[in-house]
Amino acid sequence: MSNNLARSVETTDLAMTFAALGDKRRLALVERLYSADALSVSVLCEGMDVSRQAISKHLKTLTDARLISSERSGRETLYSLEKKKLEEANAFLMLVGEKWDDALGRLQVHLATPATDQPATSHPVAINSETGKLAQSNPAANHTDFTTSKKQNREK
Repeated sequence: MSNNLARSVETTDLAMTFAALGDKRRLALVERLYSADALSVSVLCEGMDVSRQAISKHLKTLTDARLISSERSGRETLYSLEKKKLEEANAFLMLVGEKWDDALGRLQVHLATPATDQPATSHPVAINSETGKLAQSNPAANHTDFTTSKKQNREK
């Protein structure tokens, strides 16, 4: 399998994982299954504010995303959490977090470094009282002192 295809498959799997975890009820089901070996639909329905049919649909979504697996035990179906899928999602989040930490660290160093070798770029900004437009005064160009212009306009 090519590297791009493998990456595409991983991305699709992760997208399905995060989409499945994006619902509060499915997240609650995952949380319940995390601390148990296997639970039946009846047990998973306890304390939930939706019907058994709705829970079954949520369980199907979690199964399709391969976050849980099911096994028949007599008349019941028992659901178990596939912890490896959560570990994969966590590893992805850790990788993204590391990249952000690196980027923020570089930004912090950049902001802490004095810019002594660069020309000053900030110029006073004022509103031209005659035109009402924003004007940035540039010391190198013909400079109008807007404070003087304001005083002159008030005297008129």
